[in-house]
Amino acid sequence: MFLYPYKIFALSKNKILFNKDNPLRKRGIYDVESMNYNTALESKEKITDSCISVLLGEVRPGVYLNVWDLDDCFNDNGELEEETKELLDLFDDSEWEVSSRGKGIHIYTLTRKKYQTFMPKGFKGCKKAFEFYADKRHIVTTTFDFMNTDLKIGKYDDLLDSIYEEYLSTQEKPSMTEMVKEVFEGQIDNDMSKARGAILGREPVTDMYKLRGCGYKDERLIELIDADPSSVDQSAWDCSLIAKLCYYALSYEGAWELATKTNYYKAKDEKHKKKFNNPAYRERTNNYIKKGRY
Repeated sequence: MFLYPYKIFALSKNKILFNKDNPLRKRGIYDVESMNYNTALESKEKITDSCISVLLGEVRPGVYLNVWDLDDCFNDNGELEEETKELLDLFDDSEWEVSSRGKGIHIYTLTRKKYQTFMPKGFKGCKKAFEFYADKRHIVTTTFDFMNTDLKIGKYDDLLDSIYEEYLSTQEKPSMTEMVKEVFEGQIDNDMSKARGAILGREPVTDMYKLRGCGYKDERLIELIDADPSSVDQSAWDCSLIAKLCYYALSYEGAWELATKTNYYKAKDEKHKKKFNNPAYRERTNNYIKKGRY
């Protein structure tokens, strides 16, 4: 499947998406201006130091573009590590590129399965955690030939399934309830954020820049803040989002305020935004979280 005709490309600087007509404004996945590859190339030539990014996820109905992001793939002499070579032997040369910093590898695959982003450690072929990005992300491209590469849909599904099953078998999964209660020492109230901050030795997170920095390796958090609300049970995801944000904001009120800055909230329709902001709904959601009923 050729990718370049589809509007899945955007412009970025320093790995931040931006509007080509207003480069100073940072953009989220949902409000970024996506372009076909030819248009992106033309725009890149007019904007100094810009890069072309490809938006991951559904590129056409039922077909998903994913990327395998491998770090530390080269030795001190700039040569591919032997394990990396062994892994890349499983793929065609036209299916991968060297990352923008010259240290890692991006492998592109297409599938009809809706995988989740996951990061197994100790994966053969990379020194650090192997990162598989499935959706709601963008990757800065370098030499990948989007004009001519014909990626095969589902070609690596069996390999991905086996890696994902191995990853799941190594994961300890404490519930969000346990996580929140541990941080809040068994209590969840609205007026103790300063006290909690003093105990934990950190300030409440109030903006998305800091939140993304804190949650870079927190797969569930990134999934929640960038989710497409039209494709999930919003009440359940509201609960999960607020429970996660309590950890970072250190209070319910702070969590609700931070939630309104996420792509997930911004992409809600007006009806669901009104519901989200309703005090009665907030109180009901908080009660569910306290009781672990989400």
